[in-house]
Amino acid sequence: MQCFYWYAYDKMSQFFFNNKSKTRRQEEIFHNFISLVKTNCRTKRDVEFYADKLCISPRYLSAVCTQTTLNKSAKRLIDQMAVFEIKILLETINMAVQKIAEVMNFPDQSYLCRFFKRYIGESPQSYRLSKNRIKGIKTEKRI
Repeated sequence: MQCFYWYAYDKMSQFFFNNKSKTRRQEEIFHNFISLVKTNCRTKRDVEFYADKLCISPRYLSAVCTQTTLNKSAKRLIDQMAVFEIKILLETINMAVQKIAEVMNFPDQSYLCRFFKRYIGESPQSYRLSKNRIKGIKTEKRI
């Protein structure tokens, strides 16, 4: 699983990088930010947390992310990694959405569903069903 995370990190870095107008310091901040997001996005999804860990202001962190990526803010990157984590949990683990909400540190299941639907366009349940149909896996009712 750790190899998969490194592969995803590498692909995210390649996708988000824009080679224009970057400084070495901004690259370092961005790499450290992505590493922190990768390890903490299950529990922390606020820009202030990551800015504090990097000893910079939230505004500067967002500016670095916007300049380094294709106009994606720090919050957007954090949310995308959280959605990526939720997708992994939905596709690989036979866990109820309520339990995934607990693991991902959401206040409740409905908040997780709204968050997921905002980025993917469908509920976690329908996403899981569509992925299982594609894989040919029968789904069981979860209690």
